[in-house]
Amino acid sequence: MADDSKKHKKSKKQKRDHAPETDSAAAPSDAAANTEGAEAVGDDAGPSGRKWTLSIALPGTLLDNPPSLEYAVFVAAQIARTAAAFQVDEVVVYDDSPAATAYQPGQRSASVSTGTALLARVLQFLDTPPHLRPNMYDSNIMQAHPELRIAAALPAPNPPHHARPSAAWIPYREGVVLKSEPGAGSYVDVGMDRMVWLEHELPQSTRVTVHMGDTEPATRFMEAYSETMILGTAVPPSEPRVRLGLYWGYCVRLSLGLQRVFQEGAVSSSGQYDLTIGSSRAGAPTDPVELVLPRFKHALIVFGGGSGAGAGAGAGKKDKKQGGAAAAAAAGAAAAPSQQQPAQDLDQLISRVPDWDHKAPQDVFNLYLNTTPHLGTLRLRTEDALPVALSYLITPILKYAKQ
Repeated sequence: MADDSKKHKKSKKQKRDHAPETDSAAAPSDAAANTEGAEAVGDDAGPSGRKWTLSIALPGTLLDNPPSLEYAVFVAAQIARTAAAFQVDEVVVYDDSPAATAYQPGQRSASVSTGTALLARVLQFLDTPPHLRPNMYDSNIMQAHPELRIAAALPAPNPPHHARPSAAWIPYREGVVLKSEPGAGSYVDVGMDRMVWLEHELPQSTRVTVHMGDTEPATRFMEAYSETMILGTAVPPSEPRVRLGLYWGYCVRLSLGLQRVFQEGAVSSSGQYDLTIGSSRAGAPTDPVELVLPRFKHALIVFGGGSGAGAGAGAGKKDKKQGGAAAAAAAGAAAAPSQQQPAQDLDQLISRVPDWDHKAPQDVFNLYLNTTPHLGTLRLRTEDALPVALSYLITPILKYAKQ
């Protein structure tokens, strides 16, 4: 488990924006141009901009014992497509295993379960625009993580930040720094016919959000690179959303234990959420048309369904000849049904948090709701519950969000 977590950190080290360093197990480093935080744009929002954010949190241990690696990637891809369809800005993957839940700041080391690392890794990969992947995920990373090779063959959800060169002009693009020289700025590939020049010198392979002009891009011949390039400006990843209302993908944050989900929010400058919703079949049944929410700016919806106490059964074991994700998938496929741990609902997860011994779900969340009513099944898997719950909540969220 620890070895796989180290690989997870390596594969994520070039990821852009918003990953707080609270959970040292797997916090991706920030791109130099994007460390000003989600609220760096301030109040300069355009008439069609969106200042409020939507975050979801789900347990990564739901993939600790998948029937196969292909199945695990399919589940992660389903979550990624749902997040993009409902314009989710942050996906928090929390490890609800006993070791992660009991972790205390100051301990020498911490690691996440194999399923948690796999889910976060695939989610980040799928959010990365295809034109950036060859430079951000080199052959060594792709060889070490077969789940990324499987994910690369899946259809992309095509949000605006995945724009192709032939797509309609939008003022922003995601780019990766190919080269930078002292006094010569940075040479950035944004997936267009021309490269983009940035005034600032950024580390090679840094992912950066680039503003290239609201109408037509300006160009200039750059002697240092012997090429005519588009003049661009590095901006926070939140700017396309705040100024123009463009959905600009989601960031991925890892959390050691459910209790840390509510801390260090990546989309808020304060790290806090002003609306938290727990989604559970044990929650209050409410008609979404009649649902009244408090006015909010940063909403967080938390789901259960992880393997919980059984997370260590197959997750931490790693075959020397296999990567951690492949080993976990093989272990899950070989496990007898009786060895599979049942999914844990939120009320069960809350009862296992050391500091929450006497807390009920209603004490943890602003609202504890049954967002998947009228089911024809005894239980709904987390990845299946996600689109149902977001469909249930999207109308009141749009109604009560602060703009």
